[in-house]
Amino acid sequence: MELTDLANLIKSRRSIHKWKDKEVSVELLKQAVELAVWAPNAGGMQNWHFYIIVNRDTINAMADAVQANAVHVASWLEADNLSEAAAKWGEGAVRFRNAPAVIVVAADQYFMPADKIIMARAETDAKAKEIRFSLKRFI
Repeated sequence: MELTDLANLIKSRRSIHKWKDKEVSVELLKQAVELAVWAPNAGGMQNWHFYIIVNRDTINAMADAVQANAVHVASWLEADNLSEAAAKWGEGAVRFRNAPAVIVVAADQYFMPADKIIMARAETDAKAKEIRFSLKRFI
């Protein structure tokens, strides 16, 4: 692929928030997931799970949960300066509520080999424990 082709592809990408009232074939959704697994991932772990949701009741339940959580977070006092962000989060639920299908991507927690060594050693090694504590915000 030429750089200009890549640039055009990236610049022409759009997020669609208004869908046709038309089913999407499960075969097309499976092909989309098949392409997605080619994306780069941490350490080649491929620790992701894809869920194709086409059941309207399930999609609505997911949207209700996201919207309820957004409302709840926006009610927290410390969220006062984040209320706009929380409102946008809630709007996201409304957007996908009307989608004919949803692909949910989940991932298992990933630890690099060095993380595992530090975590194990931190039980008996003060320096490893210090390193582990400083990394705790990430792992």
